[in-house]
Amino acid sequence: MSARTEDFLKEQINCPVCQCARSGAVSASGPDFEYDTVAEEFSFVRCPECGVLYLNPRPEISELERIYPPDYNPYHFDDSRTLTVRIRHWLEISKAKSFKDIIPESAVILDGGCGGTGFLDSLRQASPSGWSLWGNDIDPAVLERIEEAKFNVLPGRFEDLSGYDDFFDVIFLKQVMEHLARPRQTMLSAACMLKPGGILVVETPNENSWDAEWFAGRYWGGYHFPRHWTIFNRVSLSNLGAMVGLEVVDVSFMLSPSFWVQSVHHFLKDNRWPLWTRSFFSHVNPLAMAAACVMDVLQLAISGKTSNMRMIFRKRT
Repeated sequence: MSARTEDFLKEQINCPVCQCARSGAVSASGPDFEYDTVAEEFSFVRCPECGVLYLNPRPEISELERIYPPDYNPYHFDDSRTLTVRIRHWLEISKAKSFKDIIPESAVILDGGCGGTGFLDSLRQASPSGWSLWGNDIDPAVLERIEEAKFNVLPGRFEDLSGYDDFFDVIFLKQVMEHLARPRQTMLSAACMLKPGGILVVETPNENSWDAEWFAGRYWGGYHFPRHWTIFNRVSLSNLGAMVGLEVVDVSFMLSPSFWVQSVHHFLKDNRWPLWTRSFFSHVNPLAMAAACVMDVLQLAISGKTSNMRMIFRKRT
């Protein structure tokens, strides 16, 4: 897809976590390496108060349809038949099963910003019959798929949801926080919707990792210009939870081979390497993904972390 050349609307913002108006130093800059949706370059700055990385200026909400094109990969997790997506589906089922020990048998569960039925299907396969499964999204096509699959539907932007106070036992926000305009309001909405003692599971990129450090400044896949708007680490995410009355009960790190693959792809593309070299480093290439998995297994064994972080919060009773 070639870059769009017409005017692109961006907005200057305060820190989306603590609202600090002082913009810190630029930490990374780059274009849309993956989809070439616009010709602009974007920058992440670090908040001098809370330390979070955020895109500034960032696309206006009206530009979302442009920066999330129809061929955006996550849109097709439900229907893809590639080997890597099949492996991903198997891992999702394993992940769902791992939560059975901490989720009550009669739990009401929400997959926020789900983008499809993939994880809901995994929860259904892993769950006792008493789990009530809900899917949230803003895309009408996604909502239709959720309804057709016989899950409960909760439409709308997650951070704007209302009328469900103290309703859910568990809320999942998997690879969602980094995309949203108001991460603090998102966490507050989750805290309000959880029952006392309820659990929030957040999965999001972690900037404190080998690949983030080695490809810092421009090429790291976790930047995902211009679709990732806020990037956390263990400290900044736990502090955000504390702001809204959520306490951390567990932190873990998972493999993230796609960030390694994307990082190398971005470096090669930016430095005009031949197309065949860049094409090898793709999330649909099982050889590249397997090599990246080896790197992440090594990283996890040595450092205890990766660029894919899972933090589990509990609402205080």
